[in-house]
Amino acid sequence: MYKYIILFFMFVVINSCKTPDEDIAPAKSAAAKIVRFRVYRNVNIYYDAAIGDSTIAVAIPDGIDRSALHPEVLVSSGATVFPESGDLENFTGKVNYTVTSENGEVTKIYEVEVKNGLIE
Repeated sequence: MYKYIILFFMFVVINSCKTPDEDIAPAKSAAAKIVRFRVYRNVNIYYDAAIGDSTIAVAIPDGIDRSALHPEVLVSSGATVFPESGDLENFTGKVNYTVTSENGEVTKIYEVEVKNGLIE
């Protein structure tokens, strides 16, 4: 009889342990920010931008062609950016980058300006 009582309690304990529902996905993020904007001269030399609320400014040295840059753009976790990071862009004028949050509810536009004249 004692053995059946122990088995009963083991059964109750094992069945009372619940695992989290695998069907429930975590909430998607509403963050839509550019957290880093970087222009590379080569693998080891790069220029980081000053990021404001809706503007980004990058200073690069004279001699770097602003009409053919492939900037690295990092955004909030799960967010997307257009133009995409690494896309060839012409920065002889201002370029708009649009960030969309992971949940798709928030969109933010950044105006990016790249200027020559940085003294190294």
